Amino acid sequence: MKKTVILFTLCLSLFIMAGCDKSVDNDSQAVAEKFFMEMYTVDKEEVEKYNNFLDLRPADEKEFAEAIEANDEVIKSLMTNRAYNVLLKNRQNFMFTQHCALNNCTIQVMDVDLSGKESGAEENKADYNFEVKIQFISNDGSVLQDDSAKGQLRLEREDNEWKVSDYRVFEYPKTIVN
Repeated sequence: MKKTVILFTLCLSLFIMAGCDKSVDNDSQAVAEKFFMEMYTVDKEEVEKYNNFLDLRPADEKEFAEAIEANDEVIKSLMTNRAYNVLLKNRQNFMFTQHCALNNCTIQVMDVDLSGKESGAEENKADYNFEVKIQFISNDGSVLQDDSAKGQLRLEREDNEWKVSDYRVFEYPKTIVN
């Protein structure tokens, strides 16, 4: 009887740990997908905000910084401070919006593929290879081109929440780099 109770407890513990591991994976994937939706989707409103940024003078630096931060509110909330600062430094948060403003189009995310999750020893890190499939859509609503971006994304737990801590693109959409 004692062996049965011990065996039952052991099986129950393994079952609970396996369930928690899947939940951790789903939580980190949800944050990654939300990040990609925010990063790659560009609507007409974002293009208008970007054009308004261009009207600010260099003397309006404080206003410009506040406008950028307000525009990136969701992306910033999904990232660690260090990762967000790198994003700003590299101007990756404006790359797609700038393209849309110059080419009178918008971008819609069609699919996000995540693969290759590796967790840290305490499940505090998750690494993914990604491919984001997007469509460039003209202002009249017609599809201009299908394209994609590929790279790697790292998420880490910060204050009990998953945050993007590293975002690297190895293959930008051909439409953007050509």
